Amino acid sequence: MKSLENYGRYVVEETRDLLRELQLKASRTRVMVAWSADKHEMRADRLATAQSLTEKLRDYVTDVRQVDAKTRADDLIDSYKHSVAIVCTPGDYDWFKGLKKSFRSSEITILRATTAISRA
Repeated sequence: MKSLENYGRYVVEETRDLLRELQLKASRTRVMVAWSADKHEMRADRLATAQSLTEKLRDYVTDVRQVDAKTRADDLIDSYKHSVAIVCTPGDYDWFKGLKKSFRSSEITILRATTAISRA
């Protein structure tokens, strides 16, 4: 359980570094946490971690959403804001790559939140 808490802290720090590096203002940024998980699983560790991550990110950026592949693309992408997508599963990464191609006029940055965090 301790490693899950450290994971959230690590992802938040990487997100803050990304915002600083791209010189993004918090008011002009939307962060989306995409973590597909089975809502009926017996242990809800992943869902609790995703919710905790969303709450920690709200300390830095007010517009933070927890999304999945069922969310409408029009509700996700705001043309007036830079979108930062934190993807936690390979399926979510493929989904956001497709969204990035579809919405070429919008600025979307993908942060892969795996054990070795990378930017796409």
